[in-house]
Amino acid sequence: MIIYGSIDNLRRPYVQVEAPGDHSILLQIDTGVNRKLVVNRHAIHRLGARNIDIDVNTISSVQLGDLSKTSALQAIVQFIWFGKLEVIDTLVTDHIPDRPPGDKDPVGLIGTELLKDCKLTIDFPKGVVEIER
Repeated sequence: MIIYGSIDNLRRPYVQVEAPGDHSILLQIDTGVNRKLVVNRHAIHRLGARNIDIDVNTISSVQLGDLSKTSALQAIVQFIWFGKLEVIDTLVTDHIPDRPPGDKDPVGLIGTELLKDCKLTIDFPKGVVEIER
């Protein structure tokens, strides 16, 4: 089975995933993230309230790609991954982005832990992303 994605005009590879309750979101692929999923708290509502369970007692500090630090909470998020409803361990950051994500922007980052049993192909010239399991 293959999940297909694209590359946006900012050269970010992404895939669209479905979540229960008729929610569809874009997630950017970021191999610099070693967790399954990182979502900004300002955009997590797009997954649908019933698809998120945040543990407010798990606050910790995480280092971002630019070496800055921000607070994060542990959460569980549900979405469809390779045709099955999956429960995904997620970090929810407090980081306030310079530009809040618009309706057509990715709302989270898929990391290497979610991709560990997959083959990832990103073809920038063709604008095609494939995640194969």
